[in-house]
Amino acid sequence: MSKNKNETAVLVVTDVHYGKKTSSFNRQVCKARIARVADKVYSITDLLTGKYKFDELVIMLLGDVNDGTDIYPTQAHHQELSNVEEQAWEFAEFFASVVRGFAKVYPSVRIETVPGNHGRAGKAAHECASWDTVAYRYLGNHLRSDGIPVIMGRGDNRFVRKVSVRRHNFLLFHGHQVRGSFAGIPSYGLSTRVSRWATTEAYAPFDIALCGHFHSFMHWKVNRIPVILSGTCVTDDLWSREELGWESANVWPFFGVNDERPITWKYDLEAADDSPQTEK
Repeated sequence: MSKNKNETAVLVVTDVHYGKKTSSFNRQVCKARIARVADKVYSITDLLTGKYKFDELVIMLLGDVNDGTDIYPTQAHHQELSNVEEQAWEFAEFFASVVRGFAKVYPSVRIETVPGNHGRAGKAAHECASWDTVAYRYLGNHLRSDGIPVIMGRGDNRFVRKVSVRRHNFLLFHGHQVRGSFAGIPSYGLSTRVSRWATTEAYAPFDIALCGHFHSFMHWKVNRIPVILSGTCVTDDLWSREELGWESANVWPFFGVNDERPITWKYDLEAADDSPQTEK
């Protein structure tokens, strides 16, 4: 491996569910976990700087950054903050401070986004009426003077987006579009959907697919296409435990991209644990 090859670092953040409350999760815990992930990004960047020349950090925000409101009938009983506008504002204000820290380390930072299902404004509202979108707009307003763009799609194209990182196309989506699974394992439905999207005029070609939603963590390939299912910030999550039978995975991926390969190195950062698992 040659030294000092130009590299873009990618951090995936999804299913923050800011405002949610469990026996081990609230807003203060959420902020501490995001800060812990940021510290790991700094440490890994410092570790790899001797081998790679980092010229950009791309943060992929893949939805459900807010816990939302009226998503299910008893939701307010499982929230620390039920006002979704306040969820969006507080998340954006805090996350902007984290991004400003990254901008001191990386020459360039950009944020690519798709909304999730917990941001929806209501069952009768247009699909694009999303509080995730509001949070992203708030975040963009906070970061405008820093020259850090927060990029969203337009109209119906906000929910599934093809984004370029160096010479590679990344397909971003939250994951709520995929309902088919086998034995409660989301990789079945996701593999089917990715293989179909890979042949569509709208999305093909793409080199890697990234999503969240299932509060689980997986990394596999559909033929030549890597698929990464990213985890959540939440612990003691009843939805994951009761719907899928799994404990929620508090893992967000952090990886490198160069002109030749869509993934050159990869660290799986555990927000609720100080010991990152590593894949190289």
